[in-house]
Amino acid sequence: MACVPLLPALLAGVLTAPSGWVRSAPAQGAPPNPAARAGQESVASPASSASEAEFLRKGAALREAQKPLEALDVFLRGVAACPRSARLRLEAGRLLEDLEKRESAERHFVAALEIDPALAPALIALGVLRSEAGRLDDAHRLLEAAVKAEPASAAAHQSLSVVLERLGRLDGALEHAQRAVELAPREGRAFASLGSALEKLGRLEEALQAFEEGARAQSDYAPVRYKLSLLCARLGRAEEAARQRKAFRELKARDHLEKAEGLVRGGELRSAARECERALDAEPDCVDAHARLGALYLRQGEPARAVTHARRALELDPRPSRQANLSWALLGAGKKDEALDWIERALKAEPDRPEFLEQRKVILATTPKE
Repeated sequence: MACVPLLPALLAGVLTAPSGWVRSAPAQGAPPNPAARAGQESVASPASSASEAEFLRKGAALREAQKPLEALDVFLRGVAACPRSARLRLEAGRLLEDLEKRESAERHFVAALEIDPALAPALIALGVLRSEAGRLDDAHRLLEAAVKAEPASAAAHQSLSVVLERLGRLDGALEHAQRAVELAPREGRAFASLGSALEKLGRLEEALQAFEEGARAQSDYAPVRYKLSLLCARLGRAEEAARQRKAFRELKARDHLEKAEGLVRGGELRSAARECERALDAEPDCVDAHARLGALYLRQGEPARAVTHARRALELDPRPSRQANLSWALLGAGKKDEALDWIERALKAEPDRPEFLEQRKVILATTPKE
């Protein structure tokens, strides 16, 4: 069973160089790893006339353009130029969290709150991090403050509901989950919290209804599908449980792949590979995860693992671009004759494709002719 297709232009493409087929070169002039500078005030400052608003605008545009490293660099330069900007600290922290730099992200969230203690998005972000670290009392305090600072924030109510449920305060969890649904009736996350609180309270049919409404409101939100599958199984509805479990696995694989894409753009290749492996844990026959892992392992100097995943991607999706990708992996593993054989097969199917022709030239240049 193949998973939901994702970014076919990136995952199915072939480069004209034997280093791999991942299209993720850093932008010219971009710093090699601005995340390493997180929390440092020594970042070079731009012209003093640049405003907080301009840094926020430029950083947001780069993030929207899927350029996280460049966006992070802008926010960090903004922090250096505008050290009293809570919003720039917040945005830097969000990007660092996306890049799995959680300690650095937490420092920025804390700094943002030192500047503006009532900044609700920073309270929520730090509260969620503390909750994930098991610091529930601290998370509770932060999220209560977020609700007080921004009563109309569905994210604040939903996050607080999760923490209250974990603390065993189910009535409070239900109250805040209900408020989250009222404020964000199209968000699966809010319904997932509502259903979870209801299930813990023993109100199973109401919980089932909440999960089903969440799946309808946001059909691509994986956690609500998972909770729905478990409750259906608990209620003896095996067929529906299996259907929801299948949907969950496909969506979960897609979510991990999306995260991997962001990590690749941020230069975090090993973290990206871990996300792809998690995608395969959810959906073992996810073609795109195998293809992406083949490319990532090739770039990391692990050609044997690259060959394994490129070969599996080809088995699941036998088309010329997959043959070419396997050819690159085999060349990296020193199996030049096999590499030439596979690119010849790709060329037989698409004889005029320029990148295939270029790839064949590269292989011939390193393969003795018989």
